[in-house]
Amino acid sequence: MKNSHLQCVCGHVLLLKLAMLLLLFCDQSYAKDAIEEQAIQLQSLVALVNDKPKFFYKVTEIKDEQIKAQKCIKNSLIEFNSDQLRQYALMQVQCKLYLDAKKNLGAQIKADTSEQVNLKNLPTIIFLHGFHPHPYNYGRIKDGTTYRPGDYYRKVTRAFTEQGFIVLTPDYRGHNDSQGQSYTTKSNAWLYYLRDSINFIKQVRVSGIYNNDNLFIVGHSMGASIGLLTSLLLSDEIKSYSLWAAGNVNNNKVFTQLVDKALGELDKSSGSLVNLHHAQGDKSTAFENSSSAAKILKEIGRLANFYQYKSNDHLFEQQEFINAVERDSQYFKSLFGQSYLNSKAEQATRNNNEQ
Repeated sequence: MKNSHLQCVCGHVLLLKLAMLLLLFCDQSYAKDAIEEQAIQLQSLVALVNDKPKFFYKVTEIKDEQIKAQKCIKNSLIEFNSDQLRQYALMQVQCKLYLDAKKNLGAQIKADTSEQVNLKNLPTIIFLHGFHPHPYNYGRIKDGTTYRPGDYYRKVTRAFTEQGFIVLTPDYRGHNDSQGQSYTTKSNAWLYYLRDSINFIKQVRVSGIYNNDNLFIVGHSMGASIGLLTSLLLSDEIKSYSLWAAGNVNNNKVFTQLVDKALGELDKSSGSLVNLHHAQGDKSTAFENSSSAAKILKEIGRLANFYQYKSNDHLFEQQEFINAVERDSQYFKSLFGQSYLNSKAEQATRNNNEQ
């Protein structure tokens, strides 16, 4: 991609933000035509961010758990629209917090059994999952049954839910039963997944269900790359975000001038801060990905914390996993209002123990 290709839009702050992050998270092996396609998609993403959401958002209960069970997690299926494709997401919240919200804040139960429960008193994490080699099988267990978010990520979403957050985990297009399977084979598939992330968050915000002042993102691997771009594009709409084992760094010098310009024009006084987590021996995504990202984010005043782990785990295990969840939860709670969140979570725990 030649610099002249983007001169007509280089002055746009959103495009500059995107270009800066593309330097970090694009694969070095992209062919020229793929990079040129990125330029076209960048311009369409700017339009998408500024466009009004094409609203279609429905929440339906998944009746697969005992609502009074100890440590019960309430699961609901979300349907939303992304570029005229029907997409799905999983919503999880502690059962007691869900019932409190339903009782105290009201629910609109429709004839088609869908529910729109007001959960505005709780903070929300949007979890963006990583690459799946077989997108249709994402969120399915071994026998092929859909049980989002799948065995690999189940502990992640459950851990944040047990911390008192609502956790929303959207499919990307072509994953599980979400429409758009043909997109999963494109060389720049993740840029289309970025569109899904943006579309989802825009519809979350207009749904009237959640606290729009306290939306957080946690992304893993490819989902970290998507989460970082999403957060920069929607910087006024995301409270904070955390990137686990961030995706590939691109040392392609084609972007160097544009990145320098982006760094110079970003507003360093505003925008959400980011936590970074990475295991030093990670064999799937290099530790240097996050250390390079940390350097740039620190330069522009957007780095909250950079946590380094001694293992070689791509998705943290055991005590490192516990530490990562607690660090993000504590930081997010400090931004939301920790005393309120803790009181609600402790109340739910007490109620569960009394069952």
